[in-house]
Amino acid sequence: MFYENAEFQLALFHVKNKNNNAFIESQSQRKQDALFINNQQKQLILNIILIGDKNIGKSKLIKQFTQHIFPRKKSFTNRENSLGIMYNEQRLHLKFHSIDLSYKNDNNLISDCLLADCLLFVYDISNQISFNHLIDRCLPLIQNYRSEHICSYSLIGIKHKNTRQVTYHQLEMVANNLKLFYYEITSRSNLEEFLKEILDSYFQIRS
Repeated sequence: MFYENAEFQLALFHVKNKNNNAFIESQSQRKQDALFINNQQKQLILNIILIGDKNIGKSKLIKQFTQHIFPRKKSFTNRENSLGIMYNEQRLHLKFHSIDLSYKNDNNLISDCLLADCLLFVYDISNQISFNHLIDRCLPLIQNYRSEHICSYSLIGIKHKNTRQVTYHQLEMVANNLKLFYYEITSRSNLEEFLKEILDSYFQIRS
């Protein structure tokens, strides 16, 4: 009888201890969730989407944005394809996304773009096909689904070589007709200044 009672008490102890541990873990998780939500509320999240053909430098450009600019203004550790900075006394979390036109149909492309705060249409200056493909796919998108909440529509020409296939006349015509900001980016470009212009446009629209 003694042993049976002892086993019962021991089993009861384990059940209570397990329940207590589960409660503590639950409370700890709630605190972490509350802290995460609180931190999210204190910062603005900007989704910056780069669109273009594959193998033209979108991923490399994102890496340059997240690892090689604002070195003294980072407010928290970078995660993959994101950057935390302080700008205009506001904590910002910039999240970069890459869209390969080859793997997106028009409906999916529209859905992804409507989630953006900023759209960067990227092509290779020395590759006329990448420019034509971008215009053919994105021209209707801009004309028919332009959204006022998107702070910046930008046309980005990446210059890998000294040769040029896309002419200035083509760029001027497209940029003027669609009211796009236009930038040419090389290995020596000041990407911090480029990103500042995007952020200034964002705050101007918000105000």
